Amino acid sequence: MKESLLKLKMMLFLLSAAFIMGSCTVASSEPQQPALLSPTSVSATFGGVTISTASVGASGVFIETDNTVVIRGFSNPPDELSVPDGEVIIATPAGVTVNTISLSFSDLTGSDAGALSLTETVTVSSEGRSENTFKFRIDFVAGTPALVVINSGGFDGIENNRLSLAKDSTAETIAMLSPCTYYAPDITFMLGTNTASTNYRVAPATDPRPVISPYFDSTDAANNTNVETYQVTYETNTGSIMFGFSVVVQDCSTPQQVFTSADPNNPGTTAANPWIITDAATLQAMAYFVNQDSNVAAADDFFELANDVDLAGFGGPEGFTPIGISYHAIPGANDAADNRNFAGRLDCKGNTISNLTINRPSSDYQGLFAYITDEGGTPGFIRNCRLMNVNVVGRDGVGGLVGDATSDISISNVHLQGEVRGRTAVGGLIGRTDGTRVTRVENTSVHATVSGAFMVGGMIGFTRQASVVSSYFNGTVLGELVVGGLIGFGCDAGDCPAIRNVYARGTVTGFSAVGGLLGSADLPPAAPNITNTLSLMTLVSSNLEPAVIERYRTDSSSSPSFERLETFQYTSVSTPFITQFDATPSVTPMGAVIGGDSGLLTMTTSNHADSTLNEGLPLVFGVDAPAGFTASTTEQLQSATAPGAAASDPYHNWDAAVWDFGTATQYPVLKPPTDGVFTLEEQRTP
Repeated sequence: MKESLLKLKMMLFLLSAAFIMGSCTVASSEPQQPALLSPTSVSATFGGVTISTASVGASGVFIETDNTVVIRGFSNPPDELSVPDGEVIIATPAGVTVNTISLSFSDLTGSDAGALSLTETVTVSSEGRSENTFKFRIDFVAGTPALVVINSGGFDGIENNRLSLAKDSTAETIAMLSPCTYYAPDITFMLGTNTASTNYRVAPATDPRPVISPYFDSTDAANNTNVETYQVTYETNTGSIMFGFSVVVQDCSTPQQVFTSADPNNPGTTAANPWIITDAATLQAMAYFVNQDSNVAAADDFFELANDVDLAGFGGPEGFTPIGISYHAIPGANDAADNRNFAGRLDCKGNTISNLTINRPSSDYQGLFAYITDEGGTPGFIRNCRLMNVNVVGRDGVGGLVGDATSDISISNVHLQGEVRGRTAVGGLIGRTDGTRVTRVENTSVHATVSGAFMVGGMIGFTRQASVVSSYFNGTVLGELVVGGLIGFGCDAGDCPAIRNVYARGTVTGFSAVGGLLGSADLPPAAPNITNTLSLMTLVSSNLEPAVIERYRTDSSSSPSFERLETFQYTSVSTPFITQFDATPSVTPMGAVIGGDSGLLTMTTSNHADSTLNEGLPLVFGVDAPAGFTASTTEQLQSATAPGAAASDPYHNWDAAVWDFGTATQYPVLKPPTDGVFTLEEQRTP
């Protein structure tokens, strides 16, 4: 009996287990029901900012357990801005029906943050499922929209750069610059908590904007606080507020706060222990020290690039701040004692500086280095550098590398590619070289488009006595008066350049004094020294409007100071060509080598120009059969594969160690130096 009862209990247990297992199996075979609405289906836009599940940080779309959709991250703007209503957008998932796909909402009254519950709900349904109702809530973040101040001076920028934007804000709001950062005149403003909003316009409240103090002033503490007032307007222009704040410039007493060096003892004082540049910020730091009132720190030190430096997007709308300032560009400065010049040495070690952008069309002396002079000290240098994708825009004294050089400085083994634009004294490499000491350019190449009005050159716009050796230009030069493929104007005050083992290839366009190598070298008794050169520039004559010609004719200033905004300078240069135009307007002064009357040509040897490119043009305008210059056809200039043995041969006495003559269908080009930064391939490319 007990045994039968035990068997019965066992059978009941097995039947129960089988039933349970069967139930589980049936349940597991049912398809999983998808959620009717998920955060990925919802987004919202307000004040030019969009928030979705892709938003950063705590901002985004969230769904709570009671089916409340929470949109978190918008800042509540001041009522005065009259920001239009925001909108919630619902993207309907497949197989789901919603009663509305759009909800609108207004910002909260006042600028305090808070939760805004929308009165309208959304009903979501799907076949075979019961309806779900979703409520919506906008959680505005604490604080008001931030005015994000970006200091285009670079470095670490402004330490507390997110400034609260509120009604009746005053300049008591303080933004601190990081140490060793200068306050750049062009600041970029952005509104929005997560992303920049283009729906707001921010402009100075006063015009012109007050003069700012960009550098730390150790003598007058008041100059270290810049008071700013801006007007913030929403795009609909239905309202605006005034926003004020102060930017405080902090001390930066030593270069050690920015640069590193191999040896902490006496850093920057020798080529073996230079200051090390590693990025855009440290390259810009050179300007911080050189451009201050008293630029004794690092101005004549040694600098070295440790690697390539990319300046793309650096410096705000005006771009990179040039290194060095001429006293002509300093308000209230009276003489050269106020110059803030670079007198040091930069060795790029073959590295590349790319995407240099300078956009200051109303400013003089523009370039990577704005102003260089040695003040009679040890000669400086810039060497072993590649500058790629340069874009420099200035007014007078504009160059891709140097705006103005008035010193015994050496530029060697440099390759520059890009575009340079200005008005007077514009060059692809150097805008202007002046003074009694020689600026030496050697083993340097420029591939560029260079444009201006007066004294424009592929390599140098204006020079007294630069030395250009074993270098070349390849590109386009556009100007009006005194325009050259290599140098615009090449002599002054009895001094002239020395040009040896040089060629220029491309196109040069101008109205008067247009030359394949020099626009003009006119000021006897000066005599340019031109030896072993090749002009392969195609010359194009342009026309000028009468009003432009009149500007040259009536300019009464003869001071080469670049100080005036509306008139051209160097009347002593322009007058001869205007006089010639008035006498014979049908004659355009152009020459395959020199465009203007060159005065004396007593130091010229073995110079050639391609007559096929410029049929009918003289070699030197105004000079018949100039000594030392030969016009040859393209075939003649390309047929030689070695220096000519006879005096009548092309390239007689040219140095085969300097020139690569290529094949019988190529022009000769320069042999790159050891560790050179330009190549044969770059030269052979048209």
